[in-house]
Amino acid sequence: MRRSFLCALLLVGCAADVNPVRLVFPPDGPLGLACVDSTTREPLIASARRVEGRVETSVVLDYLGFDGVPSCRPVQLLQWCGTRGCPIRRRDCVPLVLEPPLPMTPETLLSESLAQLRAVSPVTDDAPDGVVLIRMVVTNQPCDELEGPGPLRCDDLLGCVYSCPVQLDEVQGDVLLELDALSSTCDETVVQTCAGIGVPSGRCE
Repeated sequence: MRRSFLCALLLVGCAADVNPVRLVFPPDGPLGLACVDSTTREPLIASARRVEGRVETSVVLDYLGFDGVPSCRPVQLLQWCGTRGCPIRRRDCVPLVLEPPLPMTPETLLSESLAQLRAVSPVTDDAPDGVVLIRMVVTNQPCDELEGPGPLRCDDLLGCVYSCPVQLDEVQGDVLLELDALSSTCDETVVQTCAGIGVPSGRCE
């Protein structure tokens, strides 16, 4: 069985002795990283943590294991995980830092975050075997608080996207990360639902 090498978004140059899999966003950017606060209608990314003029967030990649291939819809995924289980088999966390000077508008934060995500180093050279769902969460929680597979803090969530359940050894090319929503807009409740997949309680904390 070939190992799967997950290259970060739009990155090329994976090693030849493994199965290279790229994580990609939709061309116009993922809806799940443009969700808004339901009260203020400001993009959640506008709440990114600022430290001495920098923007410091974390990108969390969870690999959820499945014993089958369910639907990609969040409600069906939550139901599947609640009855059959979909444990987080691996978690990787990468700091995402935007240095000044930047015009810190929500639009700039989103575009700069996407640019940096697309340029990040390879995520892992040994992704889990079997059927997995890959979830990417952007959060204000620092990586040193996210070493285990526990739930993420609801108030720190800035965005969430995920793949359909796939077997990476059989993927040829790209795995799309997006948020499956019923409309062209989304708010923090949709992000919280996305972040709750695979957590025993079915939600962030």
